Amino acid sequence: AAAGSCMLESLRDDLGPALQPGRPTRGGIGVIDTQARNPLWAFARYRLGARRLSAYADVGDQNARGLFLHRAMELVWRMLPDQAALRGLVGEGRLDGLLHGVLEQAADDCLSDYGPALRRLESARALAVLASWLEVECARTPFSVRDVEQDYLWRHGPLELNLRLDRIDELADGRLAVIDYKTGGGSLDPRSDWMRDRPIGLQLPFYASVLAQESAGAGVGALVLARLHAKGAEVKGLADAECGLEGLVSPRAWPAFAELGWEDLMARWRRTIHQLAREYISGHAANQSLRPDDIEYCDILPFLRLNEDDKRVE
Repeated sequence: AAAGSCMLESLRDDLGPALQPGRPTRGGIGVIDTQARNPLWAFARYRLGARRLSAYADVGDQNARGLFLHRAMELVWRMLPDQAALRGLVGEGRLDGLLHGVLEQAADDCLSDYGPALRRLESARALAVLASWLEVECARTPFSVRDVEQDYLWRHGPLELNLRLDRIDELADGRLAVIDYKTGGGSLDPRSDWMRDRPIGLQLPFYASVLAQESAGAGVGALVLARLHAKGAEVKGLADAECGLEGLVSPRAWPAFAELGWEDLMARWRRTIHQLAREYISGHAANQSLRPDDIEYCDILPFLRLNEDDKRVE
């Protein structure tokens, strides 16, 4: 007799075990950013520790140039407390001497795998990049530097995240400007990332809306993305305080924020960040993304299997 037919059943399971108190959390702000991009990616990367193996032929650190520039900028502002000190060096003709010393130290720290010729080329490029950016700094309204490369710990229930900020300035009105250096190419404009329901590129909004609220002292008045590049300095971001940096705009200039005051925007981001944190804590791991480019740099695409629909049958 023919075997009877049977009904196939399927079960969609996109919820993993909840995060347990006392368990160390892999990653920093990338946890929240990846949760916003694709929850399954965040679960696999930070809960399961899934990573693509490095290419066998990789030589050296591909991020060495960016690390080199970040380290050089850190050293500059550890030596100079404020804009007045920078202007003083420029007026006395001593800025070049400081920059040469800073770049020598930064190269020792970050370019140890480079040969002498390549190290000289990178240092010459970095000298021009730093000099160009410090011209922009000299033209700003007065500021002092509060922190450089400072580590912060943020807790939400059992979730603990480490956050490192490139720099925090104190402005003339007492509020803070949070600065994040970018050394690569591509668009610097964060509008499309920050205006969406599940915002990404969250380091500056995260600090402004969450950490600033939980720390004592002045609030944040500006979020500054600063590109350090041989093609020239560039600034983008949002401000509610005068910084003297061309490229910063009021949130009201962006369509999604047109009806929001500064504190309203901080509260909106804070709610979103807390919601993303609760998702991650609960084990929410839906394999969903708002935009295809959200997972452009995902290193575990075969695990997500989202690229299978793009395959063509030959």
